[in-house]
Amino acid sequence: NVGPGTATKIIQETLRFFVVGPIVIDGILGHQTISAIDSVHEDALVAELQARACVYHSGVATRPGANQFLLGWIRRDIDG
Repeated sequence: NVGPGTATKIIQETLRFFVVGPIVIDGILGHQTISAIDSVHEDALVAELQARACVYHSGVATRPGANQFLLGWIRRDIDG
């Protein structure tokens, strides 16, 4: 539920882990981002996104009332 711009930024940030060269974090799913996505093995990209989601969700414990949603968020991230 982050919206397309934020989702694109998350992918762009993740691509920096794999791609040599500049990746602009601008939230625009353009030719450069698509080319970078195509250059990374799908399983590796998905695994890295899942790991980043786990790190993100581990911070939920510090947000009052958010713990009740944690399991659902993790399941959604893993199941895609």
